[in-house]
Amino acid sequence: HVQAHLVVYAANDRSARRSLEALAPQLVVNGGNVTLRAADASNGRADLTVEIPKGSMPTVTANHGDVTLEGLAGSVNVNADRGDVKADNVGGGVHARMGKGDFSAHAITGDVSLQGRLDDVSISEIGGRVALDGDFFGDTSLAHIAAPVHFHSSRTDVEVVSISGALTIDSGEIGRAHV
Repeated sequence: HVQAHLVVYAANDRSARRSLEALAPQLVVNGGNVTLRAADASNGRADLTVEIPKGSMPTVTANHGDVTLEGLAGSVNVNADRGDVKADNVGGGVHARMGKGDFSAHAITGDVSLQGRLDDVSISEIGGRVALDGDFFGDTSLAHIAAPVHFHSSRTDVEVVSISGALTIDSGEIGRAHV
């Protein structure tokens, strides 16, 4: 199921209709793969809500805009150039590659891997491993992670067996560690 909320800004009705048609999401089915594409427009936006079948393993690619993942039964891959990524209550792993934005993952059963250039990062209640690799320009907060954690940036390399409490790494220094 796909729901789209389209908003355009135009000088007249005719121009608005053309912009709405250009923004309308396109759904392409190829065997067991389904691709949903939404165009990018400077005079409008498309907010999409996508419900997928249980057991699906989606790959989400967003050039510009936020991605929210909730209640998925399996693993998910996210590629986000500009925008925030939020994952909650995922029954598999979350693997994200980001260009700029905040990242949060909470109540994830599997592994969490994150690469790229990020602002604030918040990760908690993770059943699997956590691997962070990139440039971090905000605070990184890690809490209640049952498996090993590896944090690597151009200035910092931290590896811990698990985090039963909380660990915060700010962009200027390692600080406020409660492991």
